[in-house]
Amino acid sequence: MKNLPRHIIFAAFAFLFFTSSAAVPASETLEPDPEFQKTALKTMKEMWNTVRDRHYSKSLPGVNWDDIYKEYLPQVKKCQDQSELLAVLNRMVKELGLSHIYVLPPENSLTKKAISACREARKNLPAPSSAALRVPGNPGLTLCLADGRVCVLRVKPGLPADKAGIRSGDAIVGINGFVFDAKKKSEIPWDVIATHMLVGYPGTELSVDIENAKGEARTIKLKCVADGSRWLQIGAMPPIPGTFYSEIISEQIGYIYFSPFFPEQSVKIRDALKGKLKDVKALILDVRNNPGGMLIIPHGIAGWLSDEELEFGKMPIRGTTLTLRSYPQDNAFAGPIAVLINNGSGSAAEVFAAGMRDNDRAVLVGEKTSGQCLPSVFLFLSTGYRLQTVFGDFIRKNGAGIEKIGVDPDIKAKQKRSDLINGKDCVLEAAEKYLLEKLRPEQ
Repeated sequence: MKNLPRHIIFAAFAFLFFTSSAAVPASETLEPDPEFQKTALKTMKEMWNTVRDRHYSKSLPGVNWDDIYKEYLPQVKKCQDQSELLAVLNRMVKELGLSHIYVLPPENSLTKKAISACREARKNLPAPSSAALRVPGNPGLTLCLADGRVCVLRVKPGLPADKAGIRSGDAIVGINGFVFDAKKKSEIPWDVIATHMLVGYPGTELSVDIENAKGEARTIKLKCVADGSRWLQIGAMPPIPGTFYSEIISEQIGYIYFSPFFPEQSVKIRDALKGKLKDVKALILDVRNNPGGMLIIPHGIAGWLSDEELEFGKMPIRGTTLTLRSYPQDNAFAGPIAVLINNGSGSAAEVFAAGMRDNDRAVLVGEKTSGQCLPSVFLFLSTGYRLQTVFGDFIRKNGAGIEKIGVDPDIKAKQKRSDLINGKDCVLEAAEKYLLEKLRPEQ
């Protein structure tokens, strides 16, 4: 990997524009003035030129760059504040029909908003230490979609959600007054939206509307608490909480859930395989609702999951094509593997799932992935605004694309609320059943 261009390291997050704005407010209202108009026009021009110049193809079929610019120029001229400008610019880039292109606010304004939000949420609490602000918090809920509802998949013991009596199968009706209507189509899966609305700084209080298994509704105040996760960030990208969990779910099968695809998570997977899970015979890797991450990580992780070199696909960028391969590590895990996926699995998570499947190293269990998989980079514009933009495409080892297509599971399994209420994760159970059959001695 030593010869990869430096920008490859800043690879591909699906959903990051939303998730960054969900954790802290992503815009601030500014007084209209001529200086803002100058900034708006300069940001628009620089953004549009950068997106075009960084794109992996010199021309994008069906797209007239000049016509789109002319169409949106009058709208930008009418923008009176940062919020309006971001809305217009993100509608503009959406005309390209590609994932992973977003405009975000200047970092300084985001930081000020985050600090302001933290102070407001904790005005009746003792002043937090600077160290407390360096870690994310949550009330201890893992969510999923089931029967057209945002439902609780797991409750972490001992955290505020558990103490409040929230249980698997409870439906999350809304958070902080925002109501979820999961029956309506959303570009970002509703459970992903809800999950990121539950992330905040430790001490932040959330108002969560719940409906239990009996149909009884109540509103619960839940506080975010630190759970050992950390904010992960590189360069101009927004911070995203890193989560990791591992356990032995039977005497023979190990389970790892992690998000996103960052070096820190790769190290934790290695340590789990060498430590807690060293004696398991089979492995489940859960990348449901994993938004992606750095594209050097999927095949890096695979080095601990196969004693053979695996090809994960090709990445066409302007002027060349890169091939992504794993590098086997000593004592790599050799048992059967299942990878859990769903519509919230995006970007590098899709690359990982596809690569493991295309090399016959894992079976995929769950639902089709998001189909938002383009290598991208985060950049600072001269006006302070930040831009996530595409610089490459991704082609699987089997020759198929992932963008707008997604990755299909080998074993289809869809969550049902009735199963959740009974404490069952049907996707996890389907993977466990498959692996136990693989481990069963041949008759």
